[in-house]
Amino acid sequence: MQSHRAFYSGSLMDEVSSCLVLMTVLVLSLTSCATVPSTNGSSLHNPAQRVFLVRHAERFTDSREDPPLTAEGKERAKALADMLRDAGVSAIITSQWIRAIDTAQLLADLLKITPEVISTVDPPHEYFKATANAIRRMRNDTVLVVGHITIPNIIAELGGPQLPTICESVFSDLFLLVPALGWDGLTRLRYGAAENISPGCRNLPAFLRPDSNQR
Repeated sequence: MQSHRAFYSGSLMDEVSSCLVLMTVLVLSLTSCATVPSTNGSSLHNPAQRVFLVRHAERFTDSREDPPLTAEGKERAKALADMLRDAGVSAIITSQWIRAIDTAQLLADLLKITPEVISTVDPPHEYFKATANAIRRMRNDTVLVVGHITIPNIIAELGGPQLPTICESVFSDLFLLVPALGWDGLTRLRYGAAENISPGCRNLPAFLRPDSNQR
């Protein structure tokens, strides 16, 4: 049975969270150097490539079509910048929505990166595929992707496991994927303000969920 690493930063100091990210990147770098790429399509990727994926931070829930970040969301965006400032990020992808753009903007400004905007489309799979293809083109970059509750679909498109859709109430998930390692290359962290996450929203693969018959 596959296993997936999960680290929780919660309310730890930003410096400790940042160090945790760097340590995780180092461990995965050593793993990818010693691992033969799997046969699930991950051989299309540079073994050294790292991809961070997050949902946008907290946004207003009013009737506006494109609501901006709340004060809590802005704080989470700052926490993301603090956590990834030394993680080697060299490319950023966001959707066209302001909540995604603003979640990435502080880090983009800090690192002097112009994010690539990939618009969400209907059917959604075209957006997932376009984002994955852009990441493959960025094979020599460490990439941050800021998207929506469907971030797990992008992970799957890159050869990682198919996780459940992120719950509407959850904003602290931070995924780190080494695409060349396929399922074994996924690490889940938490960042920013701690959240009270129910068991059903902990984003485990189906076979690891408490209500699963497949242990």
